[in-house]
Amino acid sequence: MPWRTLRLNLVCNQYAIYAQVFHTILATFTNPLFFFTETVQQIKEVLDTSSKKASELNQEFDLVGKAKSLTSAAADLSDKAIDTVDEANKKYDFVKVAKDTTAKVIDAAKEQGKSD
Repeated sequence: MPWRTLRLNLVCNQYAIYAQVFHTILATFTNPLFFFTETVQQIKEVLDTSSKKASELNQEFDLVGKAKSLTSAAADLSDKAIDTVDEANKKYDFVKVAKDTTAKVIDAAKEQGKSD
């Protein structure tokens, strides 16, 4: 997994997505002679380029497919965890145990209060 992350970062750096966004933002906020329409146009170009690069990265690494697989796996694990807790509750009856324990604590507190 770390290798994939490293490779993805290298690809992002190769396409200089971060550099393009940083350059546009820096130029926008530091140059007082920068015309509004030029700023909007440059931001649009950077967003278009970033969108294309993201699409290329998705095609190369199948990011959407992997995200769907990850979501599906998380849902399966969640279902299994819920089933396991349900089975344990049927076996040990946590609700009854908690209720009985709470009743015993309350009764002990009442007895303690009476003896004081």
